Amino acid sequence: MSNASLNLLPTSLLAALSLSLGLTPTAGAQTIAEINDETIFVNQSGATVQPAISTQVGGVVGDLTFTTPAGSSLSFSEQTALIPGTPDLAISGVENLNIAIAAPVFSLGFQFVDVTDLPNSTFDITLYSGGAGGSVVNTFNFESPKDVLHFGGFVSDTAFDYVEIREIGGDSSNEIFGQFYTGASAGKFWTLPSSGPWDGGGSWSGGTVPGVSD
Repeated sequence: MSNASLNLLPTSLLAALSLSLGLTPTAGAQTIAEINDETIFVNQSGATVQPAISTQVGGVVGDLTFTTPAGSSLSFSEQTALIPGTPDLAISGVENLNIAIAAPVFSLGFQFVDVTDLPNSTFDITLYSGGAGGSVVNTFNFESPKDVLHFGGFVSDTAFDYVEIREIGGDSSNEIFGQFYTGASAGKFWTLPSSGPWDGGGSWSGGTVPGVSD
């Protein structure tokens, strides 16, 4: 995901806030933030953990239903020791994944390992409201370093209930997912105030200016 969704802050302040909160803003979108620290993601988004992948039946894990388009296939089996627990969710062939969510959410997070001979893989992630083919909430990129346990957490100020993940750069090596999280609370984002200081209460969608621990 590119650097720039708490955007609209001055660059130096944005950098400081992003570092303190663990947030990576999204270029060209003011309604999505990426958080790559699992603990910070849970604290910031209020997301709760979905059942373990081991509970899946017919591709259903808790509130999530996993499917793949033609050219991709799912495997629910132990794939890497980097993800705690067993089994994992792996995509083979073309690394594309669909996630249907039982009820609208504002945040989605997952543990992820990119097994590739390349420096990393790049994905387009599209969030929909109204299921597959519904209204597009947002589209953005996600990247992960290879052969390490990585976390992708995404917080929106608009609810979504369907997610498409499409690989746009990488090789045919498997992409492996571990624990998933979802959250029903809307994200809080900065907006540019029409007047006054950037840190005025009116510039924060939550109504009050957050501290580092908020």
